[in-house]
Amino acid sequence: MVLGILTVELDIEHAMSLKDKRAVLNSVRDRVRKKFNVSIAEIEGHDVWNYA
Repeated sequence: MVLGILTVELDIEHAMSLKDKRAVLNSVRDRVRKKFNVSIAEIEGHDVWNYA
């Protein structure tokens, strides 16, 4: 079994609401999952609309 941890911080400058942030994150999350078959979790910054 291979186990790894990667922490990525995104500054989403054009996001003006949590809905905008969610749209960007869902797009990135879907593309990464399809290409690399990994699990992805947002662990902090849930209520900050321009940071993930």
